[in-house]
Amino acid sequence: MIPLIQDKSVEILLKNKLLQIDKVICNLETKNDHLGVLNGKGGLILYHAYMSRYRNPQKHLNHITRLINEAVENVNSGYSQFSFCSGISGFAWTLLQLEKIKILKNDEIVFLKEIDNYLISRMNGCLSEKYYDYLHGAIGIGMYFLKKSMIDDYYKNTVSDLIEKLEIISINNTENYTYWETEIDKEKNLTGVNLSLSHGISSIIIFLCDVYNSGIQIEKTEKLVRLSVQFLLTQRRDIHNYDSIFPSTNYDLLSEDKSRLAWCYGDIGNGLALYKASNTFDRKDWNEVALNILLHSSKRRDLMTESIYDAGFCHGTSGLLYIFKKLYNETKREEFKEAMNFWLNETMKMAYHEKGFAGYKVWMGEKYGGWKPDSSLLEGISGIGLVFLSFLIPFSDWDECLLLSELNFN
Repeated sequence: MIPLIQDKSVEILLKNKLLQIDKVICNLETKNDHLGVLNGKGGLILYHAYMSRYRNPQKHLNHITRLINEAVENVNSGYSQFSFCSGISGFAWTLLQLEKIKILKNDEIVFLKEIDNYLISRMNGCLSEKYYDYLHGAIGIGMYFLKKSMIDDYYKNTVSDLIEKLEIISINNTENYTYWETEIDKEKNLTGVNLSLSHGISSIIIFLCDVYNSGIQIEKTEKLVRLSVQFLLTQRRDIHNYDSIFPSTNYDLLSEDKSRLAWCYGDIGNGLALYKASNTFDRKDWNEVALNILLHSSKRRDLMTESIYDAGFCHGTSGLLYIFKKLYNETKREEFKEAMNFWLNETMKMAYHEKGFAGYKVWMGEKYGGWKPDSSLLEGISGIGLVFLSFLIPFSDWDECLLLSELNFN
């Protein structure tokens, strides 16, 4: 359970900012949005679902109905983007989550069967291209089918097939570890191992742990987790020479560049993957490594050197706030509490844009238009709103879509 806040002044501050966010989201026009849970209607639906547990339930349920109808209309009109982040698999996962928390009934989502064959074909296509990416490729689609397999045994075979194919495309070497290569620099035609939580091996480790815990392909998933963790551990760098423990990719291992401090890339995602694996398989050695990585991350607070420009969950302050809050809740380590308080303050300070959504904008980089208001879960105010909401109500299993649920910190 997420801890409720104790300081009344902080609670008032969070409530007021959340109400500002809620006003913006409830007045959004979303006709042309993508459908996915992290970048589209799915994330807005998830926001309204959990806000309905806090205030004005009928208003938020009405928005859910509207958004679902819009999304179904998009699909019927030929929308075919399939990714978990922006597309149909993320939208479908969202509806399964709404059934889990009893906002939707099973007979209201039976239509998802009509898109399952399409998603299976796209997942297999991604695997054939070795495109396992969590946000945009095979693992993200696999998240939907894993969730579906928990309520319909028929889909256990779909997940089992995914694990078989993941093993086939993995690379094993004589030092007894496993990894997956992918394109890491299109312009340079460079392939390598992405280590991140958003696109790389850390997301695969967490996904494999979830598959293991569901009882599917137990022996194979245990082996793949063990060998991929062993690979990840070989990518550590000398902490005295680098501010980050891990690079972003294995290609960067000897580079002087450090990885960023964020949910998407860097030490935090690597540490969380190790934590998940350590507790899934009762490996105290992995647990100790993971804790040290995350404790080191809690001390990194220079926004400029960490390339933190906005409050978005993906690579901004609210993601760090939520992660360190969760770490403190589970471990009671004062270091994580101090980090949580620091990133809470920074997240509040980020709401300074006069034409932003509740004061917030996301930095897209000069190449992509600079500062822009954003409503998505991954980079915008629905994600920031859910983070603030997690301080006010004891329900935050929405974080499964970010690979953060049931990490079982010790």
